[in-house]
Amino acid sequence: MTALAQDDKSRRTRAECIEDIWLTVALLLALLTLVLTAHPMSAAVTFVAAGPVPIVVYRGIVSANRRRMEITDLDTRPAREFVQVMAERFRSQGYRVRRAPRRQAQAYDLLLRQHGRRIAVQVTPSHAPVEQEAVRRLVPAMTKCRADAGWIVTNSTFDPQAEAVAREAQVVLWDRFRLTGFLLETAGKQRYGYSEDVAE
Repeated sequence: MTALAQDDKSRRTRAECIEDIWLTVALLLALLTLVLTAHPMSAAVTFVAAGPVPIVVYRGIVSANRRRMEITDLDTRPAREFVQVMAERFRSQGYRVRRAPRRQAQAYDLLLRQHGRRIAVQVTPSHAPVEQEAVRRLVPAMTKCRADAGWIVTNSTFDPQAEAVAREAQVVLWDRFRLTGFLLETAGKQRYGYSEDVAE
């Protein structure tokens, strides 16, 4: 398990402990209400209002904050963690995900498979527009790994030359706007356990 997955698991574990304590307190309040009022319905309402309702509201707030922060969070992560996040998100969409061999690391990072289709994905963290060289590196790598399509994913944008080359080579460009939408769509659906298997 990667450090990223371990950190997230640790956060979930702490949150679960807090929720258990909260529900225990809510149950005690409900029992106290039952003893004082001898009215089961009042006790049930007390438990629901003091326990599950606040937890659901809190989870909604945390989830919303996580979705809003995700793209800016990627801006500060090392490239390997960026690739890790994308692998988890693609896996949550039903793709089989494999890492590229180390010798191909500069051409593509992930090989996706779904319904017999193979997609070579290059993950390119950048604070400046991605240039055409990134597209030119991916095209021969697609042939070598027998990919049916190629995607370049970045947290930035692409310069006009890169866009022109991508159109000609039929490579799909995921800029910051498209990536943000994908992260929103897949928020909370990650599947951890990133495979170290390499693509053949």
